[in-house]
Amino acid sequence: MNTPIEIDTTIIAQPIKRHALTYADNPQPRCPVVLLLDCSSSMAGQPIAELNEGLRQFLTELSSDPIASMSVELAVITFGAEVKLLQSFKLIGAETQGPTITLHASGSTPLGAAIRLGLDEIRQRRKFYSRQGVACFHPWMVILTDGQPNDDWAPPAAEARSIAEKGRLNLLGVGIGLAVDMRTLASIVPADPGALRLKGLRFAAFFRWLSDSLRLSTGGSTVDNRKAPNPSNYGWNI
Repeated sequence: MNTPIEIDTTIIAQPIKRHALTYADNPQPRCPVVLLLDCSSSMAGQPIAELNEGLRQFLTELSSDPIASMSVELAVITFGAEVKLLQSFKLIGAETQGPTITLHASGSTPLGAAIRLGLDEIRQRRKFYSRQGVACFHPWMVILTDGQPNDDWAPPAAEARSIAEKGRLNLLGVGIGLAVDMRTLASIVPADPGALRLKGLRFAAFFRWLSDSLRLSTGGSTVDNRKAPNPSNYGWNI
C-alpha cells in the first residue's frame, strides 16, 4: 500500500509556479546583462541625474523591442557607500509600467567588490537557465565609473578579463569625467575595444548604443557573439 506524501506548499508553491510559467510561456534564449554603476560621492549632482535619465531611456527602449524585451535580463549593481545589488536579474520586458530604478551618489569606489558580485550573479543566473532548460547568449558586464578603485580590485578584475578574453563574457569599461583612472580601467577590460571614455555626460547616447548592441546580440544565434556597433557612430565616446 502506497502512503500519500503530504507536502506543505504554503512557502514553495508560489515561487515554483511563477518560474514555471515564466519560462514555459517565454522559452526565448536569455541574455544576462549586469550594469556596474559608480554611485560614489563624486557622481553627485548633474552626473548622477544624467545617469538616471540615460538608464530610464535604456529601459524604455529595450522594453519596447519585441525580441530584446523577451530575452534581455538586467541586473543592476551600484558601488559607492556600499556595494549593492540594486536589482537582481529581471526580464527587461517586465518594465512595462516604467522603470523604478533611481540612483543616489555617496561614498567611495569599491569597484573590485562590485565586479566580484557581478561575476557571482552571472554564474548563478547561468546555472538557473541550465536548470530551466533555457539557452543563454553571451553575458554582458558593463562598468561605468568616474574615479579610481579603492579596494582590492585586481583579483576580481583579472578574473573578469580572463573570462572575457576566452569569449565567454562581453566586458565593457566606460570612464566618466576627467578624474577617472583610465589606465586602471584599461587593465580591467580586454584590449578590444579597450577602455572607453564618455564624452561629457552623454549617457543617453551611450545607453542608445548599448540598446542597439543588445538588440543585435539577441537577434542571432546563441553560439554567435556579434560585434557591437561602432560607438563613434553614436557620438558618446572620446
